[in-house]
Amino acid sequence: MRRNNHIMFPSARRDTDRRRISGDNAVREVKKSLRAAYSEGSSKPKPKPHPQAYRRCRATHTKNINSLFITPPKKRPKIIQHSHITIMDDNMSYDDPIKHEQQPEITRTRRVEPPANYTFQINSYSTLSEIGMKKCESGNFAVDGFNWKLILYPNGDDEVEDHISLYLAITSKDNLPLGWEVKVIFRFFVYDRIKDNYLTVQDGKMRKYSKMKSEHGFTKFLAHNAFNQASNGFLVDNGCTFGVEVSVLKASNKGESLTIFKEPQLGSFFWSISSFSNKTNEFYLSEPFTVKGRKWRLTIYPNGLSSGKMSHISLYLKLDSSETVPTGKKIYAKFFLSVYNFGAKKYVDQSNEHWFDNTTYGYGFHEFLSRNDLQPHHLQNDVFYLKARIAAMSVVEDF
Repeated sequence: MRRNNHIMFPSARRDTDRRRISGDNAVREVKKSLRAAYSEGSSKPKPKPHPQAYRRCRATHTKNINSLFITPPKKRPKIIQHSHITIMDDNMSYDDPIKHEQQPEITRTRRVEPPANYTFQINSYSTLSEIGMKKCESGNFAVDGFNWKLILYPNGDDEVEDHISLYLAITSKDNLPLGWEVKVIFRFFVYDRIKDNYLTVQDGKMRKYSKMKSEHGFTKFLAHNAFNQASNGFLVDNGCTFGVEVSVLKASNKGESLTIFKEPQLGSFFWSISSFSNKTNEFYLSEPFTVKGRKWRLTIYPNGLSSGKMSHISLYLKLDSSETVPTGKKIYAKFFLSVYNFGAKKYVDQSNEHWFDNTTYGYGFHEFLSRNDLQPHHLQNDVFYLKARIAAMSVVEDF
């Protein structure tokens, strides 16, 4: 109990005079009152108060606080927080944490603008109850690439009485990939035909739509007495209008899985170029070879490219032109490019790594081998032997 809390305390003679006391003053007043009470009409010796009797005061909460009791302390009371009252519980400890659960509050406001996404008008509303219709569904409408519908329960859902229940359901769930999830914030509307504006109902809470949970909304959307009251303008000439606005925060139905394969099978390719010394074209392409479902090629520039122009042989690894890599996506590869002499012993072996897309030249080495270093033992019968080995490669699958 806070020491600065004021309470009403009756005097020792129980007259109607009540004074506001607090803290240590309350304890002193209690001692004084007890001494006065025992001194009147009693020849018995005055009892000695409990040694701990004045350590604590406990107020009993009735409609009005009108009494104060002195009790020996047992255990420090726990304070449980509620919205408008503090309850003292002697059977709990102050050491226990205070539990105060925060729940999203439903807010109801007015606005003139109609719903931005969908309006659902119902004529002959009373017929829904007359024929025993449990729920009324709107047609499908699209927002941000997803199909939705409104579901109205005129007499409430989940054993709710005296209320209308309203839900927003996603209807395109069968066309979405495995593991899909759509995060949404929505706002419901009811049209007031008298004031020509809309009552909006929302709580600002983000909802997750998935295969297991395809409907969200308010079980107690609007009370029957408020909806049916003519002056509110919601039900006029047996007709009413509902609406919804949907904001898709995140649609996690698109993604990819990335797997890196080390030393993939069939990851090596050999290329022999005949009459190499007589090659006059700017570049030559190897035959395609396939690794992990992707086609690759080698591109050689006998007289070099870029910084290796006229001084070096340039060699590159590239994806085949038949391969399509979606915009914004790339294929990773760690690779080795080598030159072999006639004895199949590696003479030049260079490695690199790159995230490949659909660029023309691929990736490799402008200065792979100097033309001045090109010796007869590199060529056997004027055949130039090359090898490409993909040591690691990524495979991406969309979902």
